[in-house]
Amino acid sequence: MKEEKEEREKRIPECCRIQTRCGVLEGHLEGRLYCFRGIPYARAGRFQPPRAYKWEGVYRAERFGLSAMQSACRQPGEREKYGEDCLNLNLYVPADAFAAGKKLPAAVWLHGGAFQNGSGRDREGEGMIRNHAFLFVSVEYRLGALGYLYLGEALGEEYRHTGNNGTLDQLAALKWIHENIEAFGGDPDRVTVFGESAGAKSLGALFLRPEMKTYCAQTLMASGGWQSIRSEKTAVRIARMFLYEGKKQGYLQKPSDVLTMDADRLLSLQERLTDNPGNTCMFGPVADGAVLPRDWQERIERGDYWSGKAMVG
Repeated sequence: MKEEKEEREKRIPECCRIQTRCGVLEGHLEGRLYCFRGIPYARAGRFQPPRAYKWEGVYRAERFGLSAMQSACRQPGEREKYGEDCLNLNLYVPADAFAAGKKLPAAVWLHGGAFQNGSGRDREGEGMIRNHAFLFVSVEYRLGALGYLYLGEALGEEYRHTGNNGTLDQLAALKWIHENIEAFGGDPDRVTVFGESAGAKSLGALFLRPEMKTYCAQTLMASGGWQSIRSEKTAVRIARMFLYEGKKQGYLQKPSDVLTMDADRLLSLQERLTDNPGNTCMFGPVADGAVLPRDWQERIERGDYWSGKAMVG
């Protein structure tokens, strides 16, 4: 058995190409893992839902993609790591199991950070997988005002979804994983989605979506559940505060200016709104009647909610 394993490992190539539904991906061997970093699962336009994305030729997934705009990007020398079009994921595959043709379970991580900070790059595959046999996926999604500022009242019905752009990003990522994980040797019916803090609270909202019965077989939720879902009324008040601050600072003349204003100014307004510990969760999922139902609490009570194996702590 040992000799067979050593011989198989010798045959594992340094480079791996995978045909996905969106195009061909190229990953590289690092230690015992094939690493695919910065895979674009969708594209993001400001305050728009995520758009499906396909590429021509071979996409070399060699480095991390952009992380969502957040306070850290305003530090010297950090700006190039962050951007608005940040919808990408990182996927790590145990090379020996993949070479042996095994169908592996997958674990998908939604990072925390009060819906304002954090990144999928904070956890890498080697430290998560170690010597186990599963695929690990980390996801980038929009944060703060760009991910959760509700503009339905200020800009009309076309922007009702904006309080849940981060939620829609996460759904788009889970859809991409469900549709493509088998090509990497994963089992789409054995996907565990887990998160901590805002990641766990994101799951509390996501489980109100019927698609999650397909995308998620089981879950682990640490330091969070569904308690960050805010009402449309609360989301409207937060948006009014944001827009008022923008007008006071001279950044906005009218609400629609938020669609084109400088990204760093937008981020500075967000920081003014969240400048003390009591305001750290100003942003998060919204029961807007479009992405998430307004009667979400009643739905949980009557069992109209995702159910499955769960570890909550």
